[in-house]
Amino acid sequence: MTRSILVFSAHPDDEILGVGGTLQQYQAAGYRIAVCLVTDGSSTQYPNQPGLWQQKQQEYQNALDLLSVDQLIELKYPDMRLDTVSHAEVCRRLTEIVHTVQPEIVFTPSDADLNRDHREVYRASLVACRPVAYLIKALYSYEVLSSSEWMREAPFSPNYFVPLTENQLRRKQQALALMPTEVRPYPHPRSPEGIAILAQYRGLQCGAKFAEAFRLICSYAP
Repeated sequence: MTRSILVFSAHPDDEILGVGGTLQQYQAAGYRIAVCLVTDGSSTQYPNQPGLWQQKQQEYQNALDLLSVDQLIELKYPDMRLDTVSHAEVCRRLTEIVHTVQPEIVFTPSDADLNRDHREVYRASLVACRPVAYLIKALYSYEVLSSSEWMREAPFSPNYFVPLTENQLRRKQQALALMPTEVRPYPHPRSPEGIAILAQYRGLQCGAKFAEAFRLICSYAP
């Protein structure tokens, strides 16, 4: 049976910014990569602009293709308004996805994050990954540039690091570059330079040239 990785993403580009390098390593190791996009990613950012929404959708698919993502699951809850959706409903849908994909490892946005959608997805992920009907091996939270670092009260505190090669970092930057609706000019964090600076900083923390950082939420022995 093919081993699977599942990434919960609140918005298009979250998984690129947070897990874009690590996913390349899993893909190279033969894992099947599934991404669950929880919100529509555009209804608040681009209200009444269907053309721009379609452009962003195509950009997003191009970026996922570059990272060799095998499956995109879209739930299309309202962007930046996930707190208006029943928590029980979101938990139920995410639980269904975990049971369908049957991943070994799950990545989810962090609760140490300024964006409320990210925090809502995190909390629902904890419910979806309970060791009840299906047992994952590990659940990690990830940081999202231009959101996690702006959380002042309880900033993201990683305890698990994945060293990246220069090629993996470059491909992560290229994936973001395929989404010009999301890229901002440096010194905005959501820029190619911002990605490189964070990768260097996380590398310093684990003795590598570049790295991505995560927080291990729970793991279960085989």
